[in-house]
Amino acid sequence: MHENTLKQLYTLLGWLLYLLVLPVAHLYSLRTGHRLAELRQRLGHCGDELATLPDLPRIWLHAASVGEVRAAAVLVEALRAEQVPAAYVLTTMTKSGNRLARTLLADRAAILFAPFDAVPAAQRAAAAIRPALYIGLETEIWPVLLARLRARGVGCILANARMSERSWRRYRRIRTFIGDTLSVFQEIAAITEEDAARFTNLGIDRRRITVCGSVKYDGGPVDDKAVAALAARLSLSPATRVFVCGSTREGEEELLLPCMHRLFAEIDGLVWVLAPRHLERLHEVEALLRTNGIPSQRLSTLAGDDRRCATVLVDTMGDLADLYGVATWAFCGGSLVDKGGHNIVEPVRHGIPVFHGPHMADFREAQRLLAESGAGFTVASGAELAEGVLDLYRQPSAYDKARRRAAAFAGSRHGALDCQKRVILRAFAAAGGH
Repeated sequence: MHENTLKQLYTLLGWLLYLLVLPVAHLYSLRTGHRLAELRQRLGHCGDELATLPDLPRIWLHAASVGEVRAAAVLVEALRAEQVPAAYVLTTMTKSGNRLARTLLADRAAILFAPFDAVPAAQRAAAAIRPALYIGLETEIWPVLLARLRARGVGCILANARMSERSWRRYRRIRTFIGDTLSVFQEIAAITEEDAARFTNLGIDRRRITVCGSVKYDGGPVDDKAVAALAARLSLSPATRVFVCGSTREGEEELLLPCMHRLFAEIDGLVWVLAPRHLERLHEVEALLRTNGIPSQRLSTLAGDDRRCATVLVDTMGDLADLYGVATWAFCGGSLVDKGGHNIVEPVRHGIPVFHGPHMADFREAQRLLAESGAGFTVASGAELAEGVLDLYRQPSAYDKARRRAAAFAGSRHGALDCQKRVILRAFAAAGGH
């Protein structure tokens, strides 16, 4: 298909979504009151939410979901520490990302749902937000919105930029179309050289790309107070062994059950902290645990000294990164099932070795780096995961070595945040900020 035709088709589909589907949803929201605020923001009506922002140049950060929101929060805190004279707006694609953003940045930024990538919604949102600088996170590439921002003369950059092999192969088929969209970004702060090479292959001038590393690998100092508070909430003693399984996906908890039955049988006093990626699955996971004879409690019900179960189900947003700090061992989900994996560096920031499955397509670089450092371990099944944990349990010297390697890896990653901050500050100055 001709690239210009493809662009026209994409724009037309956005208009159809806006003109046909959204009015029906709007009427439903008006009649029921459900999700009305979210829908208004999706349509670009966000002026009321911006009314309390200070009268300063605005930096608009756009994140997809939880992982990108964490990166955005790190960047906002870094810019605030530099006393950048700016007001911040953060838009998210998902409800889980929006909830976490309100937890992390409620008093530091206006938190909105992202507009639909249709001309009226994108144009209305851009006019309401009036950003001096737009920062897309990772692979947030929305052609219509970026075209509207370019038309308004807004400075645009892509921060913590990632281009997985899967995305690159898909984008190569529409190289001219996606290359034109990417050309809106004056600068790209890429995570790895591989990411930079893929962006270059899609038509971006290599001189506009800076390889910085990931702010997820350099997320600032560990919050020891938050970790200690969670340890107290979970009624953990210094001798308690804790296995944290984070960001698990549908079908994965079932694969973990044989592993946990074995670990409970062989490790006295073990506490299992299980954090499904999507909170709407909590009832489903609780039912699975009950059926398999594993009683559990939700984290939100614990206040210290009242944990009765060896299994705790995480039902709160924003706590997983600190929960890794109470872990003895960690498993990162989305990897025993084919979901591309999740951020395996979060546990390592606490000096905790991390296990993960073979499906790590979205985090190949992190997988390779952690495997080379001796802090990350790939397992093919729940049974293999149990063997890996028990090996470290039975060999304290091997476990101590893995912890030292994890801590060394975390220490070696510092610098990414400063690099990306420099890219942002340069773009902000070029856009008329100070």
